[in-house]
Amino acid sequence: MTKEQEYLISLLAAYISGEKIILQPDTDYRLLFNTAKIHNLACPVFCAISGAENTNEINENLFAEYQGAFLDSVYINNMQMQIFGEIKALLAKNGIKFVPFKGAVLRELYPDPEARTMGDIDLLIEKGRQKQVKVLLCANGFENTVCGSGEWVYTKGGVITEIHTSLINGKIGNSTADEFFENAIQKAEFNGCEGRLLPQYHFEYILAHLAHHFGNCGAGIKMVLDLAVMLKAGGISIEAAEADFEKMGLGKFAKIILAICKKWFGYGKECEYPTQKTEDFIASHGAFGNVSRNKAVVVERTKLARGSAKGGFSAKLALLFPSYEEMCALSYIRFLKGRRWLTPLAWAIRFFKNLFCRRKDMMRLAKEIGSNENTAAAREELEYYKEIGLL
Repeated sequence: MTKEQEYLISLLAAYISGEKIILQPDTDYRLLFNTAKIHNLACPVFCAISGAENTNEINENLFAEYQGAFLDSVYINNMQMQIFGEIKALLAKNGIKFVPFKGAVLRELYPDPEARTMGDIDLLIEKGRQKQVKVLLCANGFENTVCGSGEWVYTKGGVITEIHTSLINGKIGNSTADEFFENAIQKAEFNGCEGRLLPQYHFEYILAHLAHHFGNCGAGIKMVLDLAVMLKAGGISIEAAEADFEKMGLGKFAKIILAICKKWFGYGKECEYPTQKTEDFIASHGAFGNVSRNKAVVVERTKLARGSAKGGFSAKLALLFPSYEEMCALSYIRFLKGRRWLTPLAWAIRFFKNLFCRRKDMMRLAKEIGSNENTAAAREELEYYKEIGLL
């Protein structure tokens, strides 16, 4: 890890523990700010440094940027909570059960709720209620942008809300995590129409969600921080979580992440496995593991894990024409599930979407995928994923 990554983690640890901070004089605070931003952590870092006794260590203009990021987050957070309240009221009025999860719940565990930024609002509803919810929300000014396969996305006033019928869509490596969380709404406690996931169950889901992101491209410091604030809040048995993840087939990975959480933030549990390589990986690639990453390596590693890797021209062809299963995972092609015969239509939609929205990225990826260097890197990454228990 870099010096700034290490200092970012120490500031976050002090922040959630309520410790008074004295800023280090030999720190590049511009680089620290940039590191915090790619991890979506500029706000809690500002909360940490703003209470320091020696804020004059930071250039006045740079400090104003930190402050601006925090104020922007407060504004966005307030907008999100207004929309959240509106959706809750609509669902309750119409007798539709719902369960908030992820950021809308986790924010309340932070010393400053507004510091826990959210990309969107996540709600779980009962299967079979999707069309009713769609009619209700669209009649009240929401636009439905994505629908199908367990997830419906709505926007209003720039705020994104994801309505789910399942917590996890798709497999996490070779595990059974998707089955473990399959009927999550039945595990919730309800007060009227609004339910809540119990701390233990929600914690285990957040850890599985981290594993899901890690298995795709990667996961960042913020996801580990979420685990720390949940453990700090109490009501969670690490031993019970370890036992559940062992049953899912993610026991080793869970132990490694909980050990990192303990090392970084003081909450978690040490383990017998080495953690430094995974610490470096989490700290180096941003909130979702896509910063400073070779996308071609990620794509090839994914195909190697599925046993569908091909070399040279065949790899490029597979990029243009992904398998039916890969296509079903795309949020804008959810209509395909259960309709394999529509795969050629889905390929065409994906092609034109990439042509107009991601042309440069796709051209670069097509050029790089299948090279000897990237294939070797993909094989190395695959072995690492096996080492940490993700595959």
